[in-house]
Amino acid sequence: KNCGAHDRGGGLFAILKGKMAPHASTLDDVQALKLRANALLKENHLHDADAAYTAALEALNALCESADLRDVPPEKLNETAAVILSNRAMTRLKLEEYGWAINDATEALARCPSYFKAYYRRGCAKYAIGRYKDALSDFRAVERVRGGDKDNAAKLKDCEKRVREEAFAKAIAEEAAPPLSDSFDINSLPPVDSSYKGPRLLGEEQEVEEPEQKQKEEELLVSQEFANQVLEWFRKQEKLPVRYAVRIVLAAR
Repeated sequence: KNCGAHDRGGGLFAILKGKMAPHASTLDDVQALKLRANALLKENHLHDADAAYTAALEALNALCESADLRDVPPEKLNETAAVILSNRAMTRLKLEEYGWAINDATEALARCPSYFKAYYRRGCAKYAIGRYKDALSDFRAVERVRGGDKDNAAKLKDCEKRVREEAFAKAIAEEAAPPLSDSFDINSLPPVDSSYKGPRLLGEEQEVEEPEQKQKEEELLVSQEFANQVLEWFRKQEKLPVRYAVRIVLAAR
């Protein structure tokens, strides 16, 4: 059986700094490899720690496939894999490799659903990429198991705030009134006075009732030629009928 070690690069499974991954004859050997990786993480040698955790997982896989582990409870093997995966998730979180961190933490939880550190680390990775609602679920899972954890409590509070802000922004966007131009009836304005001597909109005198047809008419009527004529009309300090001014504004939407 395979105890679980999926690597992002495909080649680091059995390789650590160009050498074959250390052999493990017992579960204690795997624990020793994990402790070595922990030391590298503590010293902030992140890439070396990542490779060391990968080597420990590969060694555990090899042990599961080759050794007689009938006396070792499956829960113990899963717990060991979960801890290593969660620690590698922490390493990748520090490396800002958030997608890989989420993958590792998720696999750790699949092996040991009660391992709260994996929830916390996955929540932090999701938070870092703006998946606040998903992160909130993980932080709440930690809260149920470790209600007194100050770091998680702080993350939980901040995440709840961000989720509320997102919900509020979404509600505002959904409730925003449509622009007046969508419902404005050009025919509510008085027609252009017959005494007007300025530029004329071709076909403007035709009333249009359907909105789609109305928009098409506006785009058709307010041509570049008409706009140039209006500029010349303004240079003469002449006034434009309100109906034409509104037509121009509507056409500019």
